[in-house]
Amino acid sequence: MGDSWFGVQFNTKEPRWNRFRHVSDTIHKYLRFQYSIMKSPFLPALLWAKPMGLDKLLQAVTPPDVKSYYKFIEESVSKYQEAFTLAKEQNLAQTNSRGDTFHYLCSAIHPDTGAPAYSKQEFLAEANLLIIAGSNTTSTALSSFFFYLMRHSRVYARLISEIRTTFSSPSDIRQGPKLSSCAYLKACLDESMRLTPAIPSKLARRILPGG
Repeated sequence: MGDSWFGVQFNTKEPRWNRFRHVSDTIHKYLRFQYSIMKSPFLPALLWAKPMGLDKLLQAVTPPDVKSYYKFIEESVSKYQEAFTLAKEQNLAQTNSRGDTFHYLCSAIHPDTGAPAYSKQEFLAEANLLIIAGSNTTSTALSSFFFYLMRHSRVYARLISEIRTTFSSPSDIRQGPKLSSCAYLKACLDESMRLTPAIPSKLARRILPGG
């Protein structure tokens, strides 16, 4: 997560002490806090009152762990922006040859004004979205997929058959019509995500036309 987006390793799984080790648990607490707000029947009223001083009240009742998460995001974004600005001033912006996600966000220019495309608040929002939606969701979806697949030999055998008859070699597996034609693979992915949703909320229940 840190390496892909901020260009640094957080090393949260290393045995030595690490100040980022708490972040994973803090994210879960943050999502529980946000979920209770988003599912509240008073959400429209909260959004209406937000610009009129509600933010200060929400800050007062925000749990310490959630505040810690906010601080982590702000520190990560600020540190990256400072390093990017310094490198740009010294004509060293191209030293980041790999180009992590925030490298491109910082490089983005508004086509009409010529100014940076993202404000500080927009950077914080992007960082929050990338950290939550770009890590836990992917790992949860993949983990649940392989968990259930390894416990159902019949499904495993049928999926292998579909993949091996569709593709001639591993290098042939890429985005395109062939991959889109793998209906059983898509069904397995959909079912594993149904059993173990990767999003921190209840799935919407909708009845399609015809039942």
